[in-house]
Amino acid sequence: MKKLTLFISFFAISLSLFATNRVVVGVVETCYTGGMARVSRTYIKAVEDAGFVPLVLPCTTNEATLKAFVEKIDILLLTGGEDVEPKRYGHKNSPKLGAVNLCRDNFEFKLLEVAKAKRVPMFGICRGCQVLNVFFGGTLYQDIPSEITPKSKIKLAHSIKGKEGVLPMHTAKIVDGTRLAAVVGAGNISVNTYHHQSAMDLAPGFVASAVAPDGVVEAIEASFYPAAGVQFHPEKILFDNDSRFELARIGEIFSRLPELCGLEPLKESKVVGDILTSTDDATLLKAFIAIPSTSRNIPQVNRMSEAMAAHLNVHGIKCTMEVMPDGRKVLFACTRDTKRPDVLISAHLDVVQAQSPSMYTATITNGVLYGRGASDCKGHCVLAARLLRELKDKASIGCIFGSDEEIGGAGTKWMVEEKGYGAKKVAFVLDMEPYSVTTRQKGLGGYEVIATAAPVHTGLLKGAPPKNALARILEGCDKLAEVFPNFEDGSWRDTAAVSAINGNSVKASAKITLKNSKNDDWAEIEKKLASCFPNCEIKNSRKSPAVILDESEPVMNDFLRRTKVKLCDGKGHKYDHYFHLDSSTDARHLQNLGVPLIITGTDCHGGHTPKEHMNLWSMQDYFELISEFILDRFPDKK
Repeated sequence: MKKLTLFISFFAISLSLFATNRVVVGVVETCYTGGMARVSRTYIKAVEDAGFVPLVLPCTTNEATLKAFVEKIDILLLTGGEDVEPKRYGHKNSPKLGAVNLCRDNFEFKLLEVAKAKRVPMFGICRGCQVLNVFFGGTLYQDIPSEITPKSKIKLAHSIKGKEGVLPMHTAKIVDGTRLAAVVGAGNISVNTYHHQSAMDLAPGFVASAVAPDGVVEAIEASFYPAAGVQFHPEKILFDNDSRFELARIGEIFSRLPELCGLEPLKESKVVGDILTSTDDATLLKAFIAIPSTSRNIPQVNRMSEAMAAHLNVHGIKCTMEVMPDGRKVLFACTRDTKRPDVLISAHLDVVQAQSPSMYTATITNGVLYGRGASDCKGHCVLAARLLRELKDKASIGCIFGSDEEIGGAGTKWMVEEKGYGAKKVAFVLDMEPYSVTTRQKGLGGYEVIATAAPVHTGLLKGAPPKNALARILEGCDKLAEVFPNFEDGSWRDTAAVSAINGNSVKASAKITLKNSKNDDWAEIEKKLASCFPNCEIKNSRKSPAVILDESEPVMNDFLRRTKVKLCDGKGHKYDHYFHLDSSTDARHLQNLGVPLIITGTDCHGGHTPKEHMNLWSMQDYFELISEFILDRFPDKK
């Protein structure tokens, strides 16, 4: 019975997996030797990190099994490996031919026949690229060093074996007008190189979408069928987080795989090209919003950090990418070669998970840009980038682009306390309320309350049954609302909110956020929390301090005065002398730098909601306000 239950559970999970709307990518195994089916984890991770579902397809020639594979997948991914058997493209074996795996050849070519009949999109990597070319009628160079290199004026090593310390990489020119160019941007890109074979005669209807300096075809795509391939290994570059490559561009290959293969139409916005070259606020913000950098998805947040670094590098801003122990990247960009510029800006690149994928496609209506991160906080990151670009020769300015602000800001704290980043004269936090300066922010504590109870058969009980676990959690949540009243009247006090309740009569839990209106009274707040949930286990997941600033601070007052004069007087904007925020920002980790701290934000609203938006005209207003303030008070010519 236990085995049957496990099988039913696995079957139910499998059904739920394929019942979702997520794209399923069938990944063919990379080896068929030693009686073991296997595939490199690099492929699986690249597909997962892009937001798709990987499904490993083991070698088989059973037609019914192959048809079942094809029914379950949206895209077929052909992986790297051995040389293709030359008879398949009508050539004799070269003396330089490498290992051939006939079992794998038979499997993949039969799988391709079944997939083609269903018009399943295909993407090939290295050997996979070669397999696609041969399957559709093309031929291969069996050995680049002996067949291409001697005839080429440029001597390029495409496969470096047995040479320790030699980095296997070269450039490839992305051909303009191709799907690959639309996805990663036209022009040169650095790629890794592990292949000694490549396309000779392209299959009818295929074009080269990337070419190495010596003429070797590095990528192909079909015009008549949804298929594309690359000779390099983008999945390995991403897996290694190799900073020697343009990770922001390489990441697009998997994140936009449906477009690259032809499963979906190409998006109008050329995200990577816009990031690298644009200085227009709206264009840049739309490109950043298209990267779904939710806080807990470290690969996507890292991709966002790399994208910002790529943009700023193009414009001559020095960028330093620090890597936390968990692999999360935190970007520091500066107009000077220092960790402590005169002016430090803080803004964050991570966002809260969107309710709908459509929120990652920004739209503009009447000068208002809608999308996840427009308000909180990618719009402010765009403003920070503009300040760095346009004041680079006039002021000493740096910016910490946080990557986990929405879940506590451990990255910003680490940058300040462990890595020594800071400010000499003033710090700005670009987040939250416009036309004001925030002087109070509540501290945030994340808690999980767990209740357990013994299983009870109520039919065998005499008298009233004991309270079960779920009932105790629900009663505790009611009590919590009494002990911590909500914030509707705007009074400055501790509050609490329940974000999730899970469980059953035997074990139940609640996720709770406590907001601390003071600085160090967590013990008293936690005591109140425990009183609401007697005999329950309480776990703390994160805790950050409140921010209480001195409202008489001269530099802060000067900025507030300028805000009123420049942005409010005679313009009809609401003006709050000081603002008290019922939430928290990364100001919590900057308040002990020993310099004035100014917390402000552009005219943007609806953070974390489907109506999140940025009023684009306010970007210009705040750029002028902040740049004039910096140049008046803290000029620093090179």
